[in-house]
Amino acid sequence: MKAQKLTRIALALLIIATCISAFSQDTPLPAREKMTTQAVTKNPRAGYTPLNDGAKQSGASKAAALASTEAATTSSAAAYKTFTSGAGDTLFKWTISTHGNLVRLESPAGFEHLASGSVGEGYVVSMSTSIGAVRYFDAGFSEATGCSGNVRSWSPTVFETGATANGTTLIRDTCDGAWRLTQTFLRNPANHELTVTMTLRNLTAFNYTGVVIDRYFDGDLDNDNSDDSFSRTFDSVAGRDGILDNLSMTAISFDIPHSTAIHSFAGWNPSVTNQASLASPTGSGDFVGRVSYSLGTINASAQKVVKVLYKRQ
Repeated sequence: MKAQKLTRIALALLIIATCISAFSQDTPLPAREKMTTQAVTKNPRAGYTPLNDGAKQSGASKAAALASTEAATTSSAAAYKTFTSGAGDTLFKWTISTHGNLVRLESPAGFEHLASGSVGEGYVVSMSTSIGAVRYFDAGFSEATGCSGNVRSWSPTVFETGATANGTTLIRDTCDGAWRLTQTFLRNPANHELTVTMTLRNLTAFNYTGVVIDRYFDGDLDNDNSDDSFSRTFDSVAGRDGILDNLSMTAISFDIPHSTAIHSFAGWNPSVTNQASLASPTGSGDFVGRVSYSLGTINASAQKVVKVLYKRQ
């Protein structure tokens, strides 16, 4: 009897061991598979090609859509100097014109944010006078012409100084000799940033009041336009194309009164300062971002300095 009981116990233990072995072989290892899956992160740009389709307007059609800028003509500004750092996903490449306009900004490689259609990036200065506000503007693809009345041109002569691998300085006077604008472009390649320092000097013996200087950019992100959305804060205005790229311009001279604005490209008037803004955020479309600095009075031979920072995120 005792031998039979031991035999039955041994048989039962064998059956249990067999079941445990079979269950272990049929059960996956979820922890290891889950860790492998989580460790693989897909590059969101993989397989993405920047748009270049029918939604893109030509330079001619964009120029035709622009609001009247009074005494305006096609700019003689041309690509002058290019600065490049990094490659591939870390590329930060930008080009300035002979007049101090940004005409290209590419980052990362293959993703251009300014050069689609008409290249609209630049500056406008205004002051109060006995004949009303007198303004001087250069928007890249369009600038003022003539040297009388309320809208006047900048001199075609531009001087360069302090050129390095990270930037340069361009100096330009107004046609009537009232103002000198010194623009210094300096990049921070590690942060995909470009700082533009604008120094406005009164060259006359008169004190000018109500002085305003604006900078603006027609953002055509990821090689096309008409599909961007813009938003703004008190200090910054930014355009975004889908989930990939954001190009912002920020007023970083915080102690000087300033504001930001968004315009549709068709409603943008580059010959005026402090143009009223659209509501933020916008829907999808073709937009321009603006930063306006109110400089107040600039006395004879005096100057004031402001900065904006472009950043690709």
